[in-house]
Amino acid sequence: MHSRLRPLTAVLGAAILATAVGAQTPRFVEIRESELESWTAFREGAPFLRGQTAVRSLALVKALAREAREMGLQEQPAVAVELERLRGRWALQSLRREVGESLTVTEVEVDAELETNPRSPRPRRVRLRNLFRRFTPQNRDSLAATMESYRERVLEGESFGDLALEVSESETRWRRGLLGNVAAGTLRPDVDEIAQALQEGQVSEVLASEDGLTLLYCEAVLPAVAASPSQLRRAARQRLEQARFDERWAALRVELLRAAELRIAAEDGLRVAYADGEIAGATLAAVVGEAIEGVRQLPPRWQAPIENYVRGQIAYRRLEKQRQGAGRESLDWSELQVLASAALGRRVDRRWVDPEESDLELSYRRAPERFPWPERLHLSVIRLPRRSEQLLEDTQRAAQLLSEIRTGRDFATAARAASDHPSSSRGGQLRGIARQRVSAQLGIDLTRAVRTLSPGEISELISSGEALWIVRLDRVEPERVATWDEARSAVRREWTRDRRSELQADEVAKILADLEVRRIDDP
Repeated sequence: MHSRLRPLTAVLGAAILATAVGAQTPRFVEIRESELESWTAFREGAPFLRGQTAVRSLALVKALAREAREMGLQEQPAVAVELERLRGRWALQSLRREVGESLTVTEVEVDAELETNPRSPRPRRVRLRNLFRRFTPQNRDSLAATMESYRERVLEGESFGDLALEVSESETRWRRGLLGNVAAGTLRPDVDEIAQALQEGQVSEVLASEDGLTLLYCEAVLPAVAASPSQLRRAARQRLEQARFDERWAALRVELLRAAELRIAAEDGLRVAYADGEIAGATLAAVVGEAIEGVRQLPPRWQAPIENYVRGQIAYRRLEKQRQGAGRESLDWSELQVLASAALGRRVDRRWVDPEESDLELSYRRAPERFPWPERLHLSVIRLPRRSEQLLEDTQRAAQLLSEIRTGRDFATAARAASDHPSSSRGGQLRGIARQRVSAQLGIDLTRAVRTLSPGEISELISSGEALWIVRLDRVEPERVATWDEARSAVRREWTRDRRSELQADEVAKILADLEVRRIDDP
């Protein structure tokens, strides 16, 4: 193979210093031309590989991975779990390919699909906005009259989007009522018929549902895209294949988890047993990313990561004898990078010295503007239940509470009495939230509401998940330079990042300087 390349030795140095790593590392690394080609195609670009040629980066990864094995780092829970997750993801991807490749759709089935469901790949759609208001038995008639007045305002030229933003109680309010491009068959049948009959610029009559009244506005009509017979057949085949794949993949995921036979045992500490293995102690903590000391039952938030992990392990055991195949080489290289990262991290840890507090403060004082204190929103919230079996009653109670607050009831008193949010003991007050973190902490529905509020303003009822919310924007704290106390953690993170990067670069340079690489042809 590659006759133009003769076996050669590229001498980059003498040897890796055993004293630097606490373990003897082999002097030479051999690189075959075939694996170099594979590595060159793969190179994920771990941070410590940046700026290295393919040969040097492969030599570095192989040397560090060998070092990690000699030190037994692959047995450490965090490293072991990362390796197992890689294998599980590879196995699940391989199974997905197997499922996809096993699908067969006959021409007869395509003909039947075209006859019963002759859909164009891009059917006619209407771009809709909606305006929704909830009613109670007491106000249904008056609300119907109000909705008619809204309809008249739109017919007279008022912007439907502006009106929806002002008065709608739908979650689409924050998108100015936008539902999106809706194809036939998407909505409830009676509503769908009305929606699809609308022409551009038309507004529907007032539509009634179990819990409220709705107006629909057609912003545009998007005609079906003309398709040739071959395109229609291809689209029909794709629908059948996708439906068949979804069905088989869902069944396979259930089958993998059933084979796992998950059992929760806590007699001598929480552990999860499955098939012929178990996740216990530090390994379980690495899987769920939380400490588990003293835990005697499985919290619901752990269920998904544990199930995903176990599915991957069972899938890998199905395929562990399959040493070749799509993605197998990438898996091997990914595993080497994990081991190399662990070994390099151990080297850095051996040289690490925690900074003195005075050094950190001096770093801050030199340029405090590097540590801005972001704009923060100070909010108060009330969270109320929104149960499907008592939807009308819960909505009425929440609307009544909102009305009382708007007419003078103290927000904090109402929060202490009615809210089921942990902040209720503080009168609903949340600690200041950086604006860019609002969505992560409160969710997208509340974030959209907060964006429209001015300081001191109270939101409409907000439906999010299984709860109804009332939010007040108390004040906005503008961006400023952080004080030393506020910046302390950020300064330490910056110091740690920069120092570890320096140590890592130094260790990489040492390894490459002391390493001999033998690059050889395949036999």
